Amino acid sequence: MEGRRALHHNYDYSTPPKRLVSGGALGFDMVAAKAAIDAGIELSLLMPFEGYDRWPQKDRKRLQWLRKQATEERFVCEPGYAPWKYQKRNEAIVNESDFICAFHDGSSGGTKNCIDAAERAGVGYYSYTPRKNLIKVYP
Repeated sequence: MEGRRALHHNYDYSTPPKRLVSGGALGFDMVAAKAAIDAGIELSLLMPFEGYDRWPQKDRKRLQWLRKQATEERFVCEPGYAPWKYQKRNEAIVNESDFICAFHDGSSGGTKNCIDAAERAGVGYYSYTPRKNLIKVYP
């Protein structure tokens, strides 16, 4: 953990990222993944479990397209729904990241859990909460 903190403090933020790790969720995850693809940045999709995408057809098609474009795709847990599997996915994202970007609505839940996991792991993050017009950068 200390090594990662030291790496974070010495990270050159002017250098574009080489890879984006996304959880494949609706909203910001998909927007960031599409932006990464458009910018020529490698995309790794870390999804909670096979079949998690029980969404409207148009959203499933977006995810299918992202999966085809991804350099890597992986399910973090075995198939079958369980709420804790989303947290495992968030922890996997944090463990594979040097920096996290979050669009947080201010509620408790998945994004908040991911931000908290990043702090515990010493992974830096940028979080924007639009309702409060709040930007938080850690550390």
